[in-house]
Amino acid sequence: MLMTEAGYDAIAQEIITSFDQLMLLKEVDVLITDSEKRLNKEHQKVVKAIENGFAIPYDRDKIKLAMLELESKRAEVQSNRDLLYFKLEELTGLPKEELLQVSYRLEEIVLEDDAMAMNRKELQALEASQKAYEYVLKKEKGAMLPKVFAFGNVSYLNAFHTQTTIKDLGPLGDVQLKSNHLQLAPTYAVGVGLRWNILEGKTHKTSIEKAKLDLKINENKLEDTREKLSLLQRKTKADYDLALKKIGVSRQQMTIAQNNLHLASRQFEEGLQDVTERLEAENEFYKQSLNYYNQVLSQRMAATELLKANGNLYQIIVR
Repeated sequence: MLMTEAGYDAIAQEIITSFDQLMLLKEVDVLITDSEKRLNKEHQKVVKAIENGFAIPYDRDKIKLAMLELESKRAEVQSNRDLLYFKLEELTGLPKEELLQVSYRLEEIVLEDDAMAMNRKELQALEASQKAYEYVLKKEKGAMLPKVFAFGNVSYLNAFHTQTTIKDLGPLGDVQLKSNHLQLAPTYAVGVGLRWNILEGKTHKTSIEKAKLDLKINENKLEDTREKLSLLQRKTKADYDLALKKIGVSRQQMTIAQNNLHLASRQFEEGLQDVTERLEAENEFYKQSLNYYNQVLSQRMAATELLKANGNLYQIIVR
């Protein structure tokens, strides 16, 4: 039962990650739509500038090319979204119509202290096995001791005080048995018996040694598992802390790129920047924004990995 429950965390993490990837694609849709709005606005300005002789068709084509790249990214996003919904249908058994209703904001996961406690089902299973092997050893040791049992008996034949006469009729004759007293009466007997198989000592000794060996093997496996899980716990905790710090850096990078984009748009309107620099600012903002949301996704994966390493992921989700 415990080993069955141990698989719940892995399935839960896979479902959470798939939903998080869907939410990431939703954020990408927003980034693409915002970029399309800005580029379409710039495209209209360039077209009007060309008509008035203040710009050349090269500027218009550069913006058009950037808009086509956004359309390509949107098609890629939709393809990935369809694959994720198909995967979630297989994992959850829910129809796509119901899965489409799931929506939430992609943000970092901050864990409470109780999430750090070790609660791995595999460890509990090994501890249960250890108790079982201890019982086996006690049973084998007990098999060498004498077995005590109680018994009871009731009989109804009483042949006491019976006089018999045996008459010999010769070598070829018959033996005749006569009785002058036969009584049927209940007779009761109760007591305690003792059984001790002293000739099976070697067999018992072999069984005890095997039970001791099995107990030691499971004990070594239990200690090895504890050590490995402790190392995994420290590693996943370090990854979780690092991912939180990276989110702060990515957020600052996105903010700077957004400010640069705003500045580049104003300079482009005033003719202080060419279209190439304007598009570079647009691409940089898109890249830093996407990097930020990817970092949030990585942090959420690190958080679920930490919960899974401690055996608490499924319990925290369902409570």
